[in-house]
Amino acid sequence: MEVKRLGLVLALALSVASCGIILDAPPPGASLQVEAAAQAESMMVGNPPRRMPVVNGPDDPKGLAGIEVEVYARNLERQKFFAKDLPSARFEVPESGTINVDLLLHQDGAAVAQGRVTWLLEPGVEWRIVVDRAPSLIYLELDNMPRTGPNPLKCGWWWCHEVWRFEIQQDALNYEGEAIWLMIWRVVPGACADVC
Repeated sequence: MEVKRLGLVLALALSVASCGIILDAPPPGASLQVEAAAQAESMMVGNPPRRMPVVNGPDDPKGLAGIEVEVYARNLERQKFFAKDLPSARFEVPESGTINVDLLLHQDGAAVAQGRVTWLLEPGVEWRIVVDRAPSLIYLELDNMPRTGPNPLKCGWWWCHEVWRFEIQQDALNYEGEAIWLMIWRVVPGACADVC
């Protein structure tokens, strides 16, 4: 009887261990999420710093209400997101190859800004795209990154992969220097973060 009981306990232990192995999810593959930047009323810009307005609300027709973000790659069905969809759910993307993001901003019934972003995908990376409409990025105050120049602008803070800047047509500007920004974040789960 004791031998049977011991055998049953051993079988149960092995069963639980093997279920644990089965239930432990494998490391996630590459994925992507699209979101709008946090809404703001103003920000400090320039040297010397001065306060500038920010009109970036996802429901504001002079902000990001007219934004469209389309994501596509080989072996990935096209995904299109509008302001009302942001933040999107995280979705799988290929672990290699080039991904494309087309950005379009409509205002008063017309396209007033557009651009295309591309980069190379990598295995196991959690990508994040953040769209903003502002005179600058808050992160630009942290380093000497240029505010203009050829896209992409390289960034030097943790997990930032690239920053892209797109001009808004002059007659659609809320103020001089306003632009559409697209930031790409590259997060490797479990990797060393910031101070290592």
